[in-house]
Amino acid sequence: MSMDMDLSLLDPVLQKHAGRGDALITILQEIQEVYSYLPEEALNRLSREAMIPMSRIYAVVTFYAQFYLNPRGRQTVRVCRGTACHVRGASRILEAVERELGITDGETTPDLEYSLETVACIGACAIAPAMVVNENTHGKMTPSKAAEAISRKDKKEQKVELTRASIPDQWDTGSYRLPGIRLPVSRVGSSTSGAGFGDEAVRIREKHPSQACRMPRVV
Repeated sequence: MSMDMDLSLLDPVLQKHAGRGDALITILQEIQEVYSYLPEEALNRLSREAMIPMSRIYAVVTFYAQFYLNPRGRQTVRVCRGTACHVRGASRILEAVERELGITDGETTPDLEYSLETVACIGACAIAPAMVVNENTHGKMTPSKAAEAISRKDKKEQKVELTRASIPDQWDTGSYRLPGIRLPVSRVGSSTSGAGFGDEAVRIREKHPSQACRMPRVV
């Protein structure tokens, strides 16, 4: 048994369905809700205490696509491979997602953050090609949109940290120029800039009206 497997979490499920071998599918669904998949240790305990043969349990688990025998990610990405999505480039969408996550169809990222799978149809043919991230449907996808929809959080945090590190805490006068795009001072410091340097920029502009204030774009 895995050292990390807490089988006591099964107690409420087994007690609730005690003596109900005919409720196997319901029991399996509730066990999967607890662990996000069906651990072998949990199935062994179910077999012993509910007196259900393991052969019967595995027959049900392997028949229904809703059950998983391997750990699942906290987030699930489903790429539609139905006819409408297929003819509009579903294969390119899948490739983009696989590159972004570093896994292939049916796999889960090592940190258990994402699981990737393809489905026959998600019923969104009008907005094909489509994909579903958890409960959110994304339509009219392109490879770049697909990658953006599931862009890894750790990559985003690293990118923001590097960007902020390039901005000095204290500005010099208007003669100090930062690399990047040129922004109108009227927009710097507004809710759309996200940089938070508005007051300082205005003071520089008023003191040195001839100097251009350049700032990098914070993304």
